[in-house]
Amino acid sequence: SYAFGGCENLISINIPKKVSIIEPSAFVFCESLSIINTSEANEKYISLEGVLYLKDITRIIAYPCNKLEESYSIPNTVTGIEDYAFFGCEKLKNIAIPESVQVIGVSAFAGCKKLSNITIPESVQQIGVSAFKGCESLSSIIIPDSVEIIGEETFIGCKRLSNVILGKGIKKIPSGIFNS
Repeated sequence: SYAFGGCENLISINIPKKVSIIEPSAFVFCESLSIINTSEANEKYISLEGVLYLKDITRIIAYPCNKLEESYSIPNTVTGIEDYAFFGCEKLKNIAIPESVQVIGVSAFAGCKKLSNITIPESVQQIGVSAFKGCESLSSIIIPDSVEIIGEETFIGCKRLSNVILGKGIKKIPSGIFNS
């Protein structure tokens, strides 16, 4: 956990062949990180355009915070967005989540201050704690009927959030979900 957390000057990283476990929080607060590469011989992980995924591209592990793009489309093979996957990616304004995604992890998009456009597809069943915490530019969100579990403080600090539609599948509104 937090293996490279807070490495402010880390610009790129190369994941060698033998690395088989990378905790989801490994690159949290790496504000200068713009590319994550993997060895082609690595059996567990792959890098697509500098973004880290499981080798079978079913899970996005980490999106480098200092990538220059304002928009990103997650591949349609991805079924899960890991904890902290987009944490602190302040440049991103739009993220396209495909219909294949079922789980959005803890703090997955936390700190994406410019994120203003995101659609949660009907395939999503679970949204983790603080998933959108501090997404200051987010003004509208629709939680589809498919979502059954939504974590505490999911939208804490989303100051511009003025339009929310909660789906029928949510069994419990957790504490602090819309705090601040």
